[in-house]
Amino acid sequence: MRRGSGAAALALGLVVALSSIRLACADAPPSSDGQDAAAADLQRCKDATNGPDSGAVVDLCSLALTHGRLPADVAAPLYLNRGTAYLAQRDFRSAAADFTEALALRPGTATLYALRGRAETGLGDFAAAVDDLSEAVRIAPDRGEYFDARGDAHVAAGDSAAGLADYVQALRLQPCPMDAFGLDAACDHRRAGMAAYLEGADAAAIAEFAQAWTGFGSADDTRALLWLTLARQRSRQDATTPLNDAAAAQDSGAWPYAL
Repeated sequence: MRRGSGAAALALGLVVALSSIRLACADAPPSSDGQDAAAADLQRCKDATNGPDSGAVVDLCSLALTHGRLPADVAAPLYLNRGTAYLAQRDFRSAAADFTEALALRPGTATLYALRGRAETGLGDFAAAVDDLSEAVRIAPDRGEYFDARGDAHVAAGDSAAGLADYVQALRLQPCPMDAFGLDAACDHRRAGMAAYLEGADAAAIAEFAQAWTGFGSADDTRALLWLTLARQRSRQDATTPLNDAAAAQDSGAWPYAL
């Protein structure tokens, strides 16, 4: 299923992009009947985060949060897990509110800034999204997924040049993943296409991106389509367009040949 805009791309890629975030809810110390009940609810919330039912996560984490005076190291993961479940449901407003609560308890956490930025992108508040994702990048500059998410926010806001630069940096930082058959071939073609694009070899770039888009069952890979479109556009455009300037500003060095 193909995505038609930056905001739509965020929505469809969201569950996969967030599925790797599994922060557990801590157990409350049992010392009374009320605290025993709280501990049981916290455990159920923790267990639900390992399953596919985002509604169960919302319900169980909400129940756990009704127990008063939870310490920050317990409450923050509850808000984070519930916010992540809201993101999976595309309830961006509730997700952003929960990530704000978690940040108040755990200030300076890059993951929380990044997740709130994703929620703000879904809400269409692109300036706030870029600010939050930029803070995540500042705290953890080695996390390619934060650059990728900021690229989504830039593209959704209509700033393709900034989005392009972030997508380049994201792929620099993130090696191609391995699947059951070895190296992800679509990712490998994207990297080869980007190398050709940065070198100005548009025909080679078009061939590589087209292969990534159609040849490996990656028809939902809008990154390949974006780069394919850029290469096709540049083959007919002057070399001083903003998109070309953004690409030319990237120092390719040995990348992307070394994974």
